[in-house]
Amino acid sequence: MNSNRILPRWLLATISFMLLALMIMAIPMQPHAQGEPPKRTPKITDTPEPTISAAAKALTGNIVFLSMRSGSYEIYVTSPDGSDTRALTMDDDPAVIKWWPAISPDGTQIAYVQNSKEQPGVYDVYVMGINGDNRQRITDLGLQIFCVDWSPDATKFALCAKHADGSDKEDIYVVNMDGTGLTKLTDDPARDYDPEWSPDGKHIVFDSDRDLDSNLYGSVYVMNPDGTQIKQLAVGYSGSWSPDGKRIAYSGVCGYGATRKGTLCLMNADGSDQHEVPSSSGVELEPRWSPDGKFLVITGRPARADATANEIYVIGVDTTERIQLTNNAVDDSQAVWGVVR
Repeated sequence: MNSNRILPRWLLATISFMLLALMIMAIPMQPHAQGEPPKRTPKITDTPEPTISAAAKALTGNIVFLSMRSGSYEIYVTSPDGSDTRALTMDDDPAVIKWWPAISPDGTQIAYVQNSKEQPGVYDVYVMGINGDNRQRITDLGLQIFCVDWSPDATKFALCAKHADGSDKEDIYVVNMDGTGLTKLTDDPARDYDPEWSPDGKHIVFDSDRDLDSNLYGSVYVMNPDGTQIKQLAVGYSGSWSPDGKRIAYSGVCGYGATRKGTLCLMNADGSDQHEVPSSSGVELEPRWSPDGKFLVITGRPARADATANEIYVIGVDTTERIQLTNNAVDDSQAVWGVVR
């Protein structure tokens, strides 16, 4: 039916003009000097307000992540619903780079990697409290460390590192909590990286380029904590243990022969039953588990044509639930989930 037969055109125009005027009046104005035009206050959206399930609302813990929102890489913490986001590190010198936050098993400390201004190419492990206090340097190894993970008993760190001069590729190491006793677990010409200890401390999952597939995907491997019994599990990367140690989440190919790549996948700890996470929506990275094993925190790109930066999401492991935690014009990434004590 033609709407112009119901209302005259002049009346439609009047209503449209009135609605436009009300919208303009609703925009808040900043105080301005005499003779200057009013300035509209921009709406800054750091964290959206998604509709979430009762199960997601009941989630606890701290989600720690890396962000460029200040102009340099800094470490932030937020709650599982994206509220109460705050910076834990904030240095005036943009040459100081932080990287790869990892929460201690008891949820009270954060390990991370930071570069040395005095020694170019050197990155060491630092530790701070969950609120960003008591920052201290742990290692002094002269290595370029990229990854760090806590052992379940919090007595050692697993690292991925290479020589500071770049003469080799990353290998997996372990080192004591006080920075002593460095032991090399892998020694392969390929790149070995992203180690994560199993909850029982009996295995370490890691990524490696040693067996690239035809589309330049590395693979997820598992080994004993002394570097023995290395076994390939899946084509992909970012392997992460579930809290009960029975499953591993990763990004890559959900089963050999699968045609869709770059999705979030699940498999049993022995590499069997590889399948796609129901809430996966495309190329998504760095899955890490919630303490209760029902959700993952991941890095992903919003499904918008104008999206230019990665954001942090919480997604269901066995459901299609999906919650966007950050919303910035710069990258947010490397999120991990720790318990609250």
